[in-house]
Amino acid sequence: MPLHVTLRTADAVAHDTSLLIVPVATSPELPGSLASLDGVTGGAIGAAWQHRDFTGKRDETAVFYRPGDGRRILLVGMGDAAKLTRRAVRRAAM
Repeated sequence: MPLHVTLRTADAVAHDTSLLIVPVATSPELPGSLASLDGVTGGAIGAAWQHRDFTGKRDETAVFYRPGDGRRILLVGMGDAAKLTRRAVRRAAM
């Protein structure tokens, strides 16, 4: 059975799901695109980035929980954005 991947832009904070999977490219600092998610985790994502526990390296993963409702956010490292390919996106989705 083929795997179908859909990429869409949406408000990640408002998205109602028990597990939100977010692909993230390598960056020395917390990407602005993660600011709203950092807020709903009480700053846990930013703290992990600051301590270099997660930086977006290829195949790196980190799970964060939203306080109060227990919904999870899974960050998946994609590596260098300049080297990102469709194959890498499919690989990360698996």
